[in-house]
Amino acid sequence: MLIIQDVISAFGHPTPPEIITQAPFDLDSSHYERLCQTNDLPAPFDIGCYIDDITYQDTLQPDLFLFLFPVCLRVWQFNLMQAHQSDYRGYMESFSGALAKHAGYKKQLTPSQYDAVNLFMRNVILDKIDQEVDLSIKRCRGVSPYDWIGAIVTYGTVYQNLSKLWENWWRVTSKGRAIAMLKYVSGLMYAENENPLFTPWTRGKGGGPPALWNSDGHVYFQSWHQENLVYLRKTLTVDYLRTSITNAASLLEGEIDSTVPSKMVLDINNGDTQARAALRVEELLEYLSQDVGGHYSWKTQ
Repeated sequence: MLIIQDVISAFGHPTPPEIITQAPFDLDSSHYERLCQTNDLPAPFDIGCYIDDITYQDTLQPDLFLFLFPVCLRVWQFNLMQAHQSDYRGYMESFSGALAKHAGYKKQLTPSQYDAVNLFMRNVILDKIDQEVDLSIKRCRGVSPYDWIGAIVTYGTVYQNLSKLWENWWRVTSKGRAIAMLKYVSGLMYAENENPLFTPWTRGKGGGPPALWNSDGHVYFQSWHQENLVYLRKTLTVDYLRTSITNAASLLEGEIDSTVPSKMVLDINNGDTQARAALRVEELLEYLSQDVGGHYSWKTQ
């Protein structure tokens, strides 16, 4: 498991630069000194200012970037693990957009640094998935599939190796990964008002199953990498869904008080459910190949 210290190590244990030449996006450079002085999580406004810098400025000061980019990643991790209920939420939505816009800052990083960031983000998403403890969405305090699904959608726009994240998740080696997989698949199998894992959406209380194509941030005019689309089209077959659901139900037997896993095993063997799932996989791929910031809905009910 990679932690932020491993990323910092891959970056060469950078220290704050003695001279800061970075041009600030908002013309106020005071946040650089404050960011370079803190050993704790930074003030939300300060990290937000630097995210604006790395999003919109054409030139980035390399040594400052190497020092502060891991700070951004640490805040991103904190925010995701807190179910986006932190003071950083809006700024991290911008950070997701920055990552997608600049391809994970591949041009600013060496291959080993880029790979370290990629692995860190992948493992944090899996850690978030592992927080899932219950199939009843009402009882999942602080844990929401909306969060990790959005993070996965963003990941697919930033990195080309979705398969590494996906396979670690869908091997369902933990209770959390099994529960998360069933929640994800339910969006492919069931009409919105028939989903056994999510109460229907209402104007007053929200709800409903997550949209499987929505990013967790300001990711606009960006689509998934072609490699990820090809992988998901090849992988998400009805047989794959059936096998994965059966494996998850087996792992969860006796672990949770719910009949939903066995119901999903039966339902995925139903011809109508199989047809809906197959059609929705194609719709999902269509949406992910366009703009993950777009507004879509299932055409197949």
